[in-house]
Amino acid sequence: MADVVGIKLIKDEIDVIAVEVKDKEKIGPQIINQTMKNFDFANKVYLANTYKRSFNKRVWSDAELHGVGLIWIKSKACVEDPPLLIGKNKPNPILLDIFLKKNNIIQCSICKVLVRKWDSEILSRKFFTQDSQIQRPICRECNKIFNEQYLKA
Repeated sequence: MADVVGIKLIKDEIDVIAVEVKDKEKIGPQIINQTMKNFDFANKVYLANTYKRSFNKRVWSDAELHGVGLIWIKSKACVEDPPLLIGKNKPNPILLDIFLKKNNIIQCSICKVLVRKWDSEILSRKFFTQDSQIQRPICRECNKIFNEQYLKA
């Protein structure tokens, strides 16, 4: 799994960016392959290196070939090195779901915001369906509004 992951919602789709961070003088094919495994659940994947020198040309070409972005972290600044045109990957939806569950991230059924599981409520109301109750995760803000508008009526 990636060292750093960013998750955001863009037009009702979950966008995941994964960054594999290394501090190595030599970056070999095995590190590029390890970074590429993050494509299973991420839309964009980067390899970041904190070593004192930038990536060599072989790493640039391997990264470009496989659609992996490169970031060189040098003295308190990050440089995309070189600025590669990395494509947007379509992650495997099953593996993305496993990744989100493993990291306790849920999507509010009402406003669709992504929240940690412990920052949400489980809404179980009979009037969602005619005969049975269903449970839906919702964020605390939606739960507050729901309770104010519908339960006091």
